[in-house]
Amino acid sequence: MVEAVFSLEHLAVGIKDASYEGCFDPACRSSQPGNLCAVFEGRADQSLLLCAAANAAKAGAHYELCIGAEGNTSVWLRRNGREVARAPARLCRGDAHVQYWVTVSGGKFCFGTGWEMGRGTVLTFQDPSPLPVDFFGFSSGRRPADYRSITVGYIEDPIAFNPENPKLAFATLDGDGAGAGASGGASAAEEGGGDGGGADDGAGGAVIRSTADEDAEALRHYQEVCRKAKERADRFGVPYVPPAPSKALPWSVAKRLQQNITGNAMPSAAGQPGFDTESAEAKEKMAARADRFGMDT
Repeated sequence: MVEAVFSLEHLAVGIKDASYEGCFDPACRSSQPGNLCAVFEGRADQSLLLCAAANAAKAGAHYELCIGAEGNTSVWLRRNGREVARAPARLCRGDAHVQYWVTVSGGKFCFGTGWEMGRGTVLTFQDPSPLPVDFFGFSSGRRPADYRSITVGYIEDPIAFNPENPKLAFATLDGDGAGAGASGGASAAEEGGGDGGGADDGAGGAVIRSTADEDAEALRHYQEVCRKAKERADRFGVPYVPPAPSKALPWSVAKRLQQNITGNAMPSAAGQPGFDTESAEAKEKMAARADRFGMDT
């Protein structure tokens, strides 16, 4: 199961030329060093750069991933500045956001496309001497980059975690044991196999899907999470409470579904802990991030 600890709706990065100055948010941090994961969308002609570091800077121990290297013909991974893995792939788009995921667990670095971690894997690297990374930073090369729908977290059970397990989205359990599962929290890890869904534009397997397709798949996934949570509630004889959509889906996807889908398919954000974007605290955090990254609120 994956615990989300940070989310950011939008991050615009100018031409950084591989610099990460100002690109680390102190809150974008896992509480378990060496155990880190993220799903996000990125748009750039080439060179989307992501750094998993042991502190809020590129200095010190770090892994650096470049998506769309060498004119958008490959993906490479560097460990403390030395290249350790490379894969040929055309994954960047300058005219559309592409969905990506990254996991670092048990010394294994995995990267792929789509918002379901473990599907559409593009590159993997097993580090014999794992680095204690716990921060993510997002940057760019010689072209501006636009990131959105960023969700960062950690894997609660890294020993049991299997990066090839499909449909491993962000989820959380409120508490532990039978009562916790029945209270509405639900693991999004499900049994299944196969390659990632969605349209393939031929660009090295990049998943480019319409919003309608993404929403339909996300809704099916959320309804399955609800079904399992209800089964647990019935099994332990406790009241069923629908899981908060933000706990089972990327934050921006859950928000969009709640805005666009009526009826009982999606519960309202009202009363869902951790999802009140209109609270004074949430507005203060959004304003602070907008000021830090020079964005409009």
